[in-house]
Amino acid sequence: MNALNGWEFGDRVLRALGDEIHAVSIETGGIAGRFGADRFDLYCPHGIDHKSLFDRLQNKLNTLSHNVNIRLRMGVMEWQAGLEPVQMFDRARTACSMARGHYAEHLIVFDEEIRDREIFEQRLMNDLRRGLDSYEFEVHYQPQYDIRTDPPKPIGAEALVRWRHPELGLIPPDDFIPLFEQNGQIGILDKYVWQEVARQIARWQDGYNVTVPVAVNLSRVDVFDSELEKTLEDTLRQNGLDHSALKLEVTESAYTENATRVIKVVESLRKSGFKVGMDDFGMGYSSLSMLSSLPVDALKMDGVFIQNIEHDAKDAQLVALILGIADTLKIPVVAEGVETEAQMAFLKNLGCEMVQGFYLSRPLQAPDFERLFFESVKPDDPGTATS
Repeated sequence: MNALNGWEFGDRVLRALGDEIHAVSIETGGIAGRFGADRFDLYCPHGIDHKSLFDRLQNKLNTLSHNVNIRLRMGVMEWQAGLEPVQMFDRARTACSMARGHYAEHLIVFDEEIRDREIFEQRLMNDLRRGLDSYEFEVHYQPQYDIRTDPPKPIGAEALVRWRHPELGLIPPDDFIPLFEQNGQIGILDKYVWQEVARQIARWQDGYNVTVPVAVNLSRVDVFDSELEKTLEDTLRQNGLDHSALKLEVTESAYTENATRVIKVVESLRKSGFKVGMDDFGMGYSSLSMLSSLPVDALKMDGVFIQNIEHDAKDAQLVALILGIADTLKIPVVAEGVETEAQMAFLKNLGCEMVQGFYLSRPLQAPDFERLFFESVKPDDPGTATS
């Protein structure tokens, strides 16, 4: 918010919110204070309607500007015998953090489910380093297809990570990736994935004399890493690969939330020879008009839109608009989440060149992807080494 509207506006928001919280504390006989930055603590007598309190504070923020969307997050810990205020505030803050991460709601009341989740997540954080050292994280490969041919031809893959925990079993990425992002540890996992992918591409290159391009993610943490480009270059060099092997993907939200920094980093990576795509396009806040000025080599269209194109005319029109603008700008599009023949036919008719999704293949472990890819592609096909 400060980056887009200035520090003065941000301070005005904090003062207004603080004044309203102070007024609540006086009215209820509670105690309030600023915990730090944009977080406030409020200790009220038992029985206060927290939903009404949330609405009151959100409405106050809504009056500050008609052009800026300011969303309040609030975590609540109701009174419980035997708990000290410090413990209650810790749990309220945990609930507030949940509102940012795993829940769609902006008001979360701490309960035993959240407590169990907190214990589970702490376990994952504690086990992260051991998991990396023991190679518990597995890279799966989501095939990407060129649908201009009949049948569609696999041309590469997206790297997806799974955690095969020795005690908890196979943990899906939705359980640990947001957690590591929130705690600043995602960069460690990203580097692990880059290295594992590069090793696998090198093995395929040695065995088949073909470079299979694989898309890997760059998180917000990676973008702010001053050693990012060196790490990527070292990864390629150590495995005897050129820049076409790794296709880098940055989420759309990163382009808009940290635009200046992201654009600078992406421009530098592209000058070095990397191809950089925008992931989850359509889910953030970027304008379609921004595409002409953003440094981007490809768009990954979010699967949410693809799921509804058969039944929702607005989504179908939006997909057609994105494909049309991308075609005008000569930016290739990869449509993800394609699950039916009708969806693929719709995309193909609109000129979409590449897709991925369960209709053609689920994510595969390396040996299974290898069989699928090299049974469909001749080793001397010059098109197989391009990205």
